[in-house]
Amino acid sequence: MTKDELFSSLPPEFPDDLLPKIHDLLIESKKTIVVLDDDPTGTQTVFDVPVLTDLSPQAIRDAIDEAPPVLFLLTNSRALTAAQTTTLHQSIGSTLKEFENDVIIISRSDSTLRGHFPLETNTLQDALGIPSAPTLFIPFFAAGGRVTVNDTHYVIEGETATPAHETPFADDNAFPFSHSFLPDYIAEKSGGPIDVQSLSLDDLRSGDVAKKLAALPDGSTCIVNATSIKDLDVLSLALHQSDRRFIIRSAASFVQSLAGIVSRPPLDPWQLQDLEENPNGGLIIVGSHVPKTSAQLAHLLENNRDLVALELNVPALLENPDDTLFPLSAKPN
Repeated sequence: MTKDELFSSLPPEFPDDLLPKIHDLLIESKKTIVVLDDDPTGTQTVFDVPVLTDLSPQAIRDAIDEAPPVLFLLTNSRALTAAQTTTLHQSIGSTLKEFENDVIIISRSDSTLRGHFPLETNTLQDALGIPSAPTLFIPFFAAGGRVTVNDTHYVIEGETATPAHETPFADDNAFPFSHSFLPDYIAEKSGGPIDVQSLSLDDLRSGDVAKKLAALPDGSTCIVNATSIKDLDVLSLALHQSDRRFIIRSAASFVQSLAGIVSRPPLDPWQLQDLEENPNGGLIIVGSHVPKTSAQLAHLLENNRDLVALELNVPALLENPDDTLFPLSAKPN
């Protein structure tokens, strides 16, 4: 399907710029949006926000006491087993429960539907003491061309819109899936029937979703359709105006929307340079098995002849790091 075919019958976007109001409401509330980020790339749509890698209860308490509008907790849980991520989210959830009136919690995940879902959101619900809170499921990611239309999630590349389960992401070794129609995806990941609701693009682009949020059944999972950040902004405004608590599972774009953070262009090369003389080079580490990353790496190597590429065998590195790393040069004493 082409992108034009997918978008041809959609209603027009909500016309107003809601970001300033969203940002003002967040600041007025004095709440902190706490983002549990299951992969180090979750901060890519925001800037000037603290990122915490020490996930001990006291470190989290100290960070929230600083009252930042947004706080990222780097769980890196996509690299953990189910048992490990359960233990971690129980600990984080128990700590966040101490601040239940002062935080809005987002479980940030992959825009191509990979990750420990619904394990992480279910664990957070229990640890926070809100097992009946509806879960908002929002995989839209603007920069990556991930959109949801009629409850089906697509990956857009160029002019082509491909259902997510037909892309290489669905064959992920750790988190494979068989459905792009999200009610079926949620049932697949939940291991059985579950109450699935939906916010359609008609709902969002009307500019008023407050009543639908209020009417969501306890314990339900609500799919949020979106093809633009403006769709998310309508939802963000309604959430800031609601007294109801939700569990949010989203890709990176929703953090930007809920925080009212404007977009800004990528940094220029001069902004990445050291201001003082530095004899050291840079290190780029690439690890992925999907074709897109391989193509990006090939482009980098072809267009930067000064780079030195070293391919490492990860299983061998984990088992015998010295013997894997140091044949390249003399071993350290």
